[in-house]
Amino acid sequence: MKIWCLLVDNAIEACQQYEKEDKTIHVMAISQKDFFISIRNTSAPVVILNGSIPTTKPEPQLHGFGLANIQLILEKYHGEHTMFYENGWFQFTADIPLTPVS
Repeated sequence: MKIWCLLVDNAIEACQQYEKEDKTIHVMAISQKDFFISIRNTSAPVVILNGSIPTTKPEPQLHGFGLANIQLILEKYHGEHTMFYENGWFQFTADIPLTPVS
């Protein structure tokens, strides 16, 4: 599933930009009746606005599509997610049903 690749890519990029030496990424994925994934990484402070994180890269019109694509995938497969930043850590958690939703 493409979603975990996008999440890990975002976590790696956040850690590369993190100025402290203690850079960490935790990944947990469980597949049973649902596919559950949680990515937690050290990060500089981020602002979450309306379920999105505005890009800080130059030429913002060319960047910042990762979370939007993840949210489209979750919507397509009736998944749910949550994300938050606290005390130097960013976490994104998603749950996607593996059985068809009627």
